[in-house]
Amino acid sequence: MSVTPFTIEELARLSDEEALRLSSNAGIVKSLRWVLRFFLIVSLVSWISASQGPAPVTIAIVNLILVVVLLLSFRRLTNAKKGFGRRLGWLEPVARLLRDQPRGVASTYLVLQLWLLMLFTSGRDVTPWLVILPLAVLLFRLGPAERLAIHAIFILSAVVGWLVPLILDLSNARLDNVISASVANSIALGIGLYITRRSSRRFLSEWREARGGAREQIRMRQELESAREIQLSMLPRETPDLDWVDLASVSIPATEVGGDYYDFFFPSASRLVLVSADVAGHGLGSGLVLSGVRSGLSLLADELDHPELVMQRLHRMLRSTTGTRMLVTMALLSLDSGSRLARYATAGHPPLFIRRSGSGEVEEIVRSSFPLGAAMSAAYDVDEIPFSSGDVFILHTDGVYEMRNTAGEAYGFSRLANVLADQDDAKTAKEIRDAILRDVFAFRNHAPQEDDLTLVVAKVR
Repeated sequence: MSVTPFTIEELARLSDEEALRLSSNAGIVKSLRWVLRFFLIVSLVSWISASQGPAPVTIAIVNLILVVVLLLSFRRLTNAKKGFGRRLGWLEPVARLLRDQPRGVASTYLVLQLWLLMLFTSGRDVTPWLVILPLAVLLFRLGPAERLAIHAIFILSAVVGWLVPLILDLSNARLDNVISASVANSIALGIGLYITRRSSRRFLSEWREARGGAREQIRMRQELESAREIQLSMLPRETPDLDWVDLASVSIPATEVGGDYYDFFFPSASRLVLVSADVAGHGLGSGLVLSGVRSGLSLLADELDHPELVMQRLHRMLRSTTGTRMLVTMALLSLDSGSRLARYATAGHPPLFIRRSGSGEVEEIVRSSFPLGAAMSAAYDVDEIPFSSGDVFILHTDGVYEMRNTAGEAYGFSRLANVLADQDDAKTAKEIRDAILRDVFAFRNHAPQEDDLTLVVAKVR
């Protein structure tokens, strides 16, 4: 027996008895298919060789019809699982019985098969079948009570087959059939009870171990879902609606819990600070680190006009609180609508892209700096960048330019710059964001997303 066919949910939910029954049913169905194929050949041979009169021919045909109906019903079930195949309405009741009560169908079939064989071989030695069919029961994963019942019916059938000719004073009464049936069924019953007990113990041992693992996986999955909900709650629920800047953003994690983060802060009515960050890697650990970074930014919100000081403090916090070094790249972009001046600082983050209105020229602001949490002491410089109405600022994480297609090629900075340059001055921030995303995912095609992707677009009005 094996617990492999069960899903994780079934492993965690089913009781020992239900699991054992379902596993046994699957084994019974498999064994019944092979037994039916064997008796299909037997039925054909019996039909061809039935030359003693109409009765043997009729019995052979009935036997053949029984086997064919069951095999067609099995095929109907297989096609239904695959979602195709011609519907055979008259087989539906039998197919449902095979699906819902395979133990009963198998037991009933074996008994009917014995009776048909006894009728077909009436007056002749039926000993081979009285031995073969009890041994065939060993192929089926039946319970002790089911085994006892079917072997008792086999013995009783042999007794009836001996008594009826004896009572009618016929010459074909054979006591040796009863003896053969009793011996064969007793041996098969003993072996079957031993096999059932041993296989049940082995299955339940494997099952309980697998169930423990499944419940642990479900618990971890639920924790990841909770962590994902917490992380998503850290991202802005809606994009701010400001009269002097048009904003659009998106973050698409590669796993349940991503390592990207973005946010908007408002030191004053005329100032806006955009944040984009990325923890090395992704998953639960990255999400926890980002939670700490977001808390640090919230505590330092009054100092965001000085992004270099904020980054230094976050750097010291990560150095002192993370046991294993977790590197965080970050970009802080402060926009002041009054002075029309942007202050930009980066800690190992991808370049800032700026599309200038009118000319459509795209500037790439690249600065070399260490990520937050790096082992070396870091100093973070600030670039002051003038801007005017219509200028577009793009903050992004490495999930954009490192996105790979099916050939393994990276999207790259130049492609991002070209898409940005192709946008006209009339486009909104959302339209520009969507144009970039369309191009990125068209480039990726069917390749898997290997890293989190975050994009923040700010268009000055």
